Amino acid sequence: MTSYQERKLSMFIVFAQFIQGTLAAILASMPNFETLFDKFLLKINEINVLTGNQMLNRKGNRLEKIYVRDSLCFDADDIASKVMAYANYENNFLLFNEVKYTKNVLLQMADTACKTCCQIIHDKALEYVTELATYGITSGVLTDFQAKIDLFELTIPKPKAGIQDKKFATEQLKEKFEEASEFLKKMFILSKTKKKDYPDFVKEFVIAKRIDKPAFVEMSARGAVVDDAGERIGKVTMECKKLNFKRRVAASGGFYLKHMENGVYEFVFSRPGYETTVVEMVFYKGTRFEVEVVMKQLAN
Repeated sequence: MTSYQERKLSMFIVFAQFIQGTLAAILASMPNFETLFDKFLLKINEINVLTGNQMLNRKGNRLEKIYVRDSLCFDADDIASKVMAYANYENNFLLFNEVKYTKNVLLQMADTACKTCCQIIHDKALEYVTELATYGITSGVLTDFQAKIDLFELTIPKPKAGIQDKKFATEQLKEKFEEASEFLKKMFILSKTKKKDYPDFVKEFVIAKRIDKPAFVEMSARGAVVDDAGERIGKVTMECKKLNFKRRVAASGGFYLKHMENGVYEFVFSRPGYETTVVEMVFYKGTRFEVEVVMKQLAN
């Protein structure tokens, strides 16, 4: 992987974390945005597999293979049990036996066998998706399930012969970056439809998708302001007198700090109706400080 690709992958991951922290209502207001994000995340994971890095889940968190498999098998068990209930009622014993897999059985299988059985459960459920609606199985549920199958497949080691050709691997990597970039471009075009309703979101979107130049652009800190229930809040002023710094966080509660001087600084967060909160931030070149600022609402 080239140094530019490394920086671009870092940008992809920062962007994924930014979307994870965005209000669900904003994402839902953009048609097909979440579908594009899922496809974008899949490409990041394909890049990570090619480069030997850890994968990410939909929230931008790093995943271990065991958790990917456990989550997949849990969903497979749930869907299979509902298909079996339908098949039993309809006396469709062939269908019943085709999906007769439990979580424990799937977990004991080899990776490829587990993936294949989960795919069978998915395909059979999709075949009867209309009839299974009353059992809580919808096309949306199956789309999410398929995404988990695809994600698990990425964790399965590939034969060494498939990666010995360095030129082929390099071409694959380039292709995955191009595909991920295309999904990012589509999401950016969608985001611009929210310039009027959510201007701060669009500004943060632009910042998150920037590719940092080596030794020039440096993010010192990234954070979010939440209330005591864990919900993000905006209209918050953050101030550091020592740095002569004062500004508002984004409407979504997020904030980024770049090019901050090395040292430990106190930042004061304030908003009418909330207790003032003081947070210490540590800045050091080459590292990024992550923080969640909790503000308690004042009693009426």
